[in-house]
Amino acid sequence: MNSAGVKRRFIVDEPENISVRSLTKGDLSVLGVTYAPKPMARIHFFYKEERYASPRIIKLPEKMHIYEMRTEQYLGEIDEITVPPTLPANSFQTHIYVLMRKLPEIKTEIPDKINQGDNLNVSLSLKGAENTEARVIRIHLKQPDGKEALSLRRYPKLEKDGEKNITLAIPYNATLGVWEIEAKDVSSGVAVTNKFQVIK
Repeated sequence: MNSAGVKRRFIVDEPENISVRSLTKGDLSVLGVTYAPKPMARIHFFYKEERYASPRIIKLPEKMHIYEMRTEQYLGEIDEITVPPTLPANSFQTHIYVLMRKLPEIKTEIPDKINQGDNLNVSLSLKGAENTEARVIRIHLKQPDGKEALSLRRYPKLEKDGEKNITLAIPYNATLGVWEIEAKDVSSGVAVTNKFQVIK
């Protein structure tokens, strides 16, 4: 922790029983926060309730865009993170936060219309981010009734230039009407949604 500089960069209120780990790659910093009491016996006594009774605050050196990976929630551009209690009491679940000085921009290009049984060509690009190579984009499609077409979910990895072309085989019996496709950068949570129409 000291050698990594975590104590100098991130200040935790009431740091007892808190483990904070930091990893930085390019313009992304990832914080892992775990409730981890040193004397394990405390779990079996009155400290058990105290340990999970209140959240903890992590103060950042500056305002940053924060994305909570487990809940897939964007928390905003803030200078402190409120870490909720971990339940149940015997859980050591780690809260994972991605810190960014600026948000990237993701774009998709698709045709407006496509016939049943044809291939849907999707062009992806992620701009405004460092180290885009191998970053994972989650693709999922929603049918006109709002249900996800699970067979068409994909997790492509971007090329070195931050771009990727993929092909999705639209079923011959695909529901006619307006579909939605969402592309989401798994690392930052930034997403974009486009619509296209399936016709005969």
